[in-house]
Amino acid sequence: MNDSDLQVSVAAELDWDLNIDGDDIAVFVASGVVTLGGTVTSSAQKNQAQTAARRVDGVTGIRNQLLVRIPDSSRRTDTGLRADVLQAFRLDTLVPMQRVCPDR
Repeated sequence: MNDSDLQVSVAAELDWDLNIDGDDIAVFVASGVVTLGGTVTSSAQKNQAQTAARRVDGVTGIRNQLLVRIPDSSRRTDTGLRADVLQAFRLDTLVPMQRVCPDR
């Protein structure tokens, strides 16, 4: 498969995968190596895009240069994030809370 056909196939695979919003993803191919560029809204989407590109027969390598830009509507405050992390630690019986948060 030539690079042009591979580029079309990878772009189609990204569009097919419902876990990826491929609208802002650019696909470049040189000698079978796929470069993913642009932006996605989460680290999970970045990883899923790489996985989707790997599924395409003929891909010999991947350079994932996608940037994660979290939408303002999904951003959390530092205080909210801290609370969520502490709650996750509290729910894990293997985390020694006295060492993680000695003032509590």
